[in-house]
Amino acid sequence: MISENKKIILGIVAVVLFAGTYFLNPNFDSPTRTNFCTMDAKQCSDGSYVGRTGPKCEFEACPNGLILPSGYTLENYEVEKITGEMCQQDKDCKTPGEYLVQSRCPFISICLENKCAVVCPGHDEWKTYIDPSREITFKSPETLSTKYIYTVDWPPEIDVLDKSFSCTGSYMSKQIIGNREYCIRIKSEGAAGSIYNQYGYVSLVGDKMIAFSFSLRFSQCVNYYGLPEQSECEEERKIFNVDSMVNRIFQTLEIKK
Repeated sequence: MISENKKIILGIVAVVLFAGTYFLNPNFDSPTRTNFCTMDAKQCSDGSYVGRTGPKCEFEACPNGLILPSGYTLENYEVEKITGEMCQQDKDCKTPGEYLVQSRCPFISICLENKCAVVCPGHDEWKTYIDPSREITFKSPETLSTKYIYTVDWPPEIDVLDKSFSCTGSYMSKQIIGNREYCIRIKSEGAAGSIYNQYGYVSLVGDKMIAFSFSLRFSQCVNYYGLPEQSECEEERKIFNVDSMVNRIFQTLEIKK
């Protein structure tokens, strides 16, 4: 016969062995234990969605391993640049500084086919403007994402010129931006520590000659002489690309008449 003391000791040993098996074996799980994950979803590049699963509630793998960032869909994101850096996931990619201050869209870097790419979510984030008299619509950013450059006359004013317009007179500069030819006028004035630039861009859209005009105010970086803001301002001025922004606006232009 086993004494009462021995029964107690054996019982304690059994409990300890069971507890040790539970905590030391990572694959052990109670049949009644339930793991609840949030109902988040991520969109994959093929348009499908994946949810969270598993003990750590991680997102399931996409068919080709790509998960688009929030706000980016297959219909609206555009590849701006393939940097060529090799990657396995989005966090391996860093957005180049030149894209962090450009106003035409909120750029972000993602991993596309194991190469880092800078992408833009198309024009869905821009506001639509309408000229009802001519039934012309276009999209442009409501504000600039820049720190030392500000909109003055904005959104751009649109006008339809005579089709025989040529790059003469006040429009002295002819330039190819993307695959479109523009006549460009820039007039600058200085006042109270700032420079005001008045812009005019003219290009043929369909069978109509369309003109955009607007003004921007640039802080004079020398205002911050000796301060960290001076180099920050100078860097922003150097990489801010008005031409690219205007070309994107022209791409959204629709004429119904």
